[in-house]
Amino acid sequence: MELHSFAWYPAPRKQSALVINIKVKIKINKEISFDLYKKLEIVDNFSNFLNGQINDISFGKGVNSMSIVLNCVDPEMGIAQDFETGILIYVKYTKSKKNLEFDFKLNHTEVKNTNTEEELLNVVSTGLQKSLVKLKELGIQYFDITKFETEFKLSIDRFNKTDYTHQNDPFNYELSKDISTTNYKMKEVVFWEIIEQSREESNDYNNQLKIIIEKLGKLDENEIIGFEFTFRKVLAKSAHYNIMAAVKIINDFGSDDNSLYFRCRLIAEGKDMYNSAIKNPETLISLRLQEIEFGGEEMLYLADAAFIEKFGENTDKELPRNRALNYLNYDEGEELKGVDWKEEELPFKYPKLWKKFKR
Repeated sequence: MELHSFAWYPAPRKQSALVINIKVKIKINKEISFDLYKKLEIVDNFSNFLNGQINDISFGKGVNSMSIVLNCVDPEMGIAQDFETGILIYVKYTKSKKNLEFDFKLNHTEVKNTNTEEELLNVVSTGLQKSLVKLKELGIQYFDITKFETEFKLSIDRFNKTDYTHQNDPFNYELSKDISTTNYKMKEVVFWEIIEQSREESNDYNNQLKIIIEKLGKLDENEIIGFEFTFRKVLAKSAHYNIMAAVKIINDFGSDDNSLYFRCRLIAEGKDMYNSAIKNPETLISLRLQEIEFGGEEMLYLADAAFIEKFGENTDKELPRNRALNYLNYDEGEELKGVDWKEEELPFKYPKLWKKFKR
């Protein structure tokens, strides 16, 4: 499973000759398994609150932007180890940009067992304190890391005592109807976790579809729409000559429709198979013919099905597929990526695939 990280860089500020210290901008992000997606949304609120609290505080001119990633993944998803809170797993300091990035672990069981936002943020605070011990070894000049730690802890205390909302914050994921449709995107790490978990919990493709709809039905309106947007984004990545070659070999022909349905079905096989097939379609020989041959048109309607199940068939709400038409419309044709091929080249270009599926 590939985890998603984010580095945020502020716009450069004009600085007078008398200014010695630079105020730091911070963004806290999450690399988490789907089971904690809703619980850890509070971190987004706190990230925005933190920046407001430290707006008038300087920690020195050594760092003017910081990206902190909280990593908390269910060990049952294949990692097989629930790491201790505070373990530093990635750190990078770019002196030229004065940007500090670091990722640290949150113990999955510890986070899952928290019952209040205060308990959850205390786990985050503990993790930060432990990771900062290692960060001090970097010896970043002109950055008061102790002062930063103190202000971080004070901000958590203030946040816990404040009825904080962030309706107007730029990082807010809750979207209004008049916002640009291109902002309706679910993070790919969450999208793929839904796909992967549905595969693990199902015994066949049809059952997997039902499980995906059930999982989407537990999300809120914008998150279901976000799934549709991200599905289209992922689908667009597979518009590749390598995939078109696989479609031609497996199905004996390659129309627009059967190519589209094949790519949908490939997504249902999970991220690893999806990425591997785009890079080298011969990896598809590990699949049984009936698992991939007949396509996955049903994947196109999952978000709509979840929407209807959640809000009813007579809902006045616009369905996700209609919302996403102006974002990526796969019915209007797509530009293929990669290197084109001639049909007579396929037996030699992909011999293993040809041997297995040509009958």
